[in-house]
Amino acid sequence: MIIIPYHQVERFLLNRLAGFLPVLSINTILVLIELVLISASVLFLLKKIKKSGVELFRYFLFIGVSLGCGRFFRNVILVWYHPLSSFFGYSQFSNFITGFFIAQEILQILIIIVSSGFLGIGFIRLQKNQKFAGFLSIIFAFCILEIDALVRVLFQYVPSFAFFSAVYVISILPLLFILGGVFLWIAYRHQEKKELEIKKESLEKVSGSSGS
Repeated sequence: MIIIPYHQVERFLLNRLAGFLPVLSINTILVLIELVLISASVLFLLKKIKKSGVELFRYFLFIGVSLGCGRFFRNVILVWYHPLSSFFGYSQFSNFITGFFIAQEILQILIIIVSSGFLGIGFIRLQKNQKFAGFLSIIFAFCILEIDALVRVLFQYVPSFAFFSAVYVISILPLLFILGGVFLWIAYRHQEKKELEIKKESLEKVSGSSGS
């Protein structure tokens, strides 16, 4: 999160485009960059850790925590040290950290963790040759970050959705985290159950062949 040159990406695209859809496209590109970083971390992890299946799930969540905390510290630094905003493409209007700011950043960390969890479940399923379910989980990982980006663009660039800014932290972000977390838990439990059934079937086959 800390090394993504947001300002350069935005300036390159905004020099050529303007309006709601182009800004949404920019945010979508940034979401894809974040997911590429998570995916690269996941692939690196798979090479280093000699484990497979749901045993890897907690490592994916840890990657989400790391990237979410990276975003948090970046934004805190931008509040305290304004010159860096020219690199990251942010303009901070406050000179101090507020409780509202902390709440928003913590909720966004949680959303990144949920997205990373979905991405991890997707890789686990692809590893187990469950291609449709794997791609579906990866799509969920993209959607949870994209919905957040869409809401932010709507209340910033579409006047009729300006009311979203008043409820963004107190309802939209918590709802997005709760729904994402529930679906992630269901996906994890389903995958865990499926892997246990596969192990049980393989053990029964081994015992059956040894008995015969």
